[in-house]
Amino acid sequence: MLDRMKESSGSVLGFRFDGKLSESDYATILIPELERAMEENRNVRLLLKIEGFRSWRPGEGWEASSSGPG
Repeated sequence: MLDRMKESSGSVLGFRFDGKLSESDYATILIPELERAMEENRNVRLLLKIEGFRSWRPGEGWEASSSGPG
């Protein structure tokens, strides 16, 4: 589960991540908030508070890349 911290404002974003990070949380919460902040601010600071981490399934929240080093 991913929640935006109420103390977040402007160019400073904080999120609390508990348990498993789902692709839905990544795509519907984290990315839109980061994109909005980057459009409005030159620099963005991000805090991720991770509690009770259990798993992050391969492929969730990350695009698979077939390209490797040179």
